[in-house]
Amino acid sequence: MEQDVPKILGTDLYMRHVAICVEPGVAQCGIATELMKASVRFAMTNGLKNMAAMCSWRLPYSLAKKVGFRCINKVSYADYAQLIKSEGPKAMKPFLKLAESEGAAHVMVRDV
Repeated sequence: MEQDVPKILGTDLYMRHVAICVEPGVAQCGIATELMKASVRFAMTNGLKNMAAMCSWRLPYSLAKKVGFRCINKVSYADYAQLIKSEGPKAMKPFLKLAESEGAAHVMVRDV
């Protein structure tokens, strides 16, 4: 999914945003937003022009959109489960479950 990012951005010099994690008890209190903003400041300070993030469920997707990321690619979990069908039902099960709850994974980018 992320292989198109350099082509879309026109460069392979971008910061891949790996993860923002907070305790469930403090989710949606602004901590993750502040961490994401700090990541953007880090990218700016280090002269990067873009950031990329893989959002595999709704909260990170919403957070990325909130701080200026845009979706450049989306892959349905149900479609992905079908792609790995040859690996058997055990391999497909987690993606089919994600298809029900999340729908798709999103590759997001943000200009810095």
